[in-house]
Amino acid sequence: MNKYLKDIISGFLAGFFIGLGGTAFVMCKATLDVNGGLIGAMCFPIGLFMVCAFGVNLYTGKIGYAFNKEVNTFNPLDFVIMLLANFLGAATIGFIVYLGAKGNQHLLDTAAAVAQSRAIANPITVLGAFFKSMVCGMLVYVGVYLYKKCNNYFERAVVIFIPIFLFVFCGFNHCIADFFYITFGMNVNILSLSFILIVVLGNSLGAILFDRALYLLSKVSKTKEVDN
Repeated sequence: MNKYLKDIISGFLAGFFIGLGGTAFVMCKATLDVNGGLIGAMCFPIGLFMVCAFGVNLYTGKIGYAFNKEVNTFNPLDFVIMLLANFLGAATIGFIVYLGAKGNQHLLDTAAAVAQSRAIANPITVLGAFFKSMVCGMLVYVGVYLYKKCNNYFERAVVIFIPIFLFVFCGFNHCIADFFYITFGMNVNILSLSFILIVVLGNSLGAILFDRALYLLSKVSKTKEVDN
């Protein structure tokens, strides 16, 4: 029981931190007319940096290692609990900032517009979101992977910033961030939740494929070293 409580709290905090990054993104889009999206994308990485710095469990940061026996310490149930706790944390901060934005109609309209883009519109947008979420899963994997390789917080901040800025600026989909957006924008419905499910699958597949590609690359490299 204590293990699952710890996992729930850890997952909740990870979702909350990602929601803080999402809050910064929406605030920048609402208040900076010209470069709001750019500045917002530059601010968003603080969410994943906090996740890594505090060592809490973010689904998209862990799922890539699902088939990596050398690193993975989770079972399928752990991943489910982690994902649901991430959603709860993201929804909590989403609802908090929604209440805090009452009276600022422009901010609420911006949040609603961002949330509206996180819903199924037609098969083409669904397919596009799936592939964009795959790339996002790869980029989050890269950020977390490189963070662990660094020796100081400056290097860690840089390696987190680059891939996360890229996925946010390019409009790639991240399931936990998107759940925050639909909560802040009060757009939680069957279409948006179905969209989130697609993004979860894309994020997961992208991260796992990237991890397996690195594994195969290392195996090939070791084989060449032996042959030489």
